[in-house]
Amino acid sequence: MTNRTDIYLSIAYLIGLTFACTLLVGIGVASLSSVLGFSILESKSALMYSMLWSSIGIFLLPLSFHPKGRQLLRQATPRRLYREMREIFCSPFSLLLLFAVAGGMVAASTSLSFVSEWLIGILPSSWGIDIEDTVSQQIKELLQSGWDSRLLEFVVICLTPALVEELFFRGTMQSLFIAADRHRPLLAIGVTSVIFSLVHLSLVGFLSRLTIGFVLGYSYHYTSRIGIPILLHLINNFFAWQLLIYSA
Repeated sequence: MTNRTDIYLSIAYLIGLTFACTLLVGIGVASLSSVLGFSILESKSALMYSMLWSSIGIFLLPLSFHPKGRQLLRQATPRRLYREMREIFCSPFSLLLLFAVAGGMVAASTSLSFVSEWLIGILPSSWGIDIEDTVSQQIKELLQSGWDSRLLEFVVICLTPALVEELFFRGTMQSLFIAADRHRPLLAIGVTSVIFSLVHLSLVGFLSRLTIGFVLGYSYHYTSRIGIPILLHLINNFFAWQLLIYSA
């Protein structure tokens, strides 16, 4: 039986791999800008493909070098994910429950975002805290610039983050934390949710993403099916994407 020290070392290894891959992604993006002769922020297509590469490089690439990650990737095959999705969509009760949970998650996270904005808004301006969600603002500016490929937007903004982030956070990191202390799974889910929220680098979105992360984590722990949090995450991203399109 693997002892707790080995599991924590495995978690540290995963975090180290993630930092290394993040650095690699940053170098790749900087190199691309240098080759193109302009910042990728100035090009709609370059920015979109850069976001796609960042999602894959930061969250999926580390899993291919980590024992637990490789095990998950071998198990979470397209066929298995398709089978899980089909079981959900073929069951009216499961489908209704899925959208009920997704609706509650979206409503709670949206409410918490407004609360966060209000709390940050009443802080002294001298503190220099920006209430703007930089990720959402970046995507909004991209949509306002007239990008006309909705399919690519869906893949980059909705589908890819839902897939790779769930494989990374719930499928791998949360599973390792739970393995380290099987008697306190909610603590493992909570710690993973905090890390998930912090990674998005948004103060105003911290509480909402923390809530989303906990719901996703509990759904995976309860069902042992990675397809469930992927679907919930996808629905949340789709809703956020549509709001940004509407506001743009």
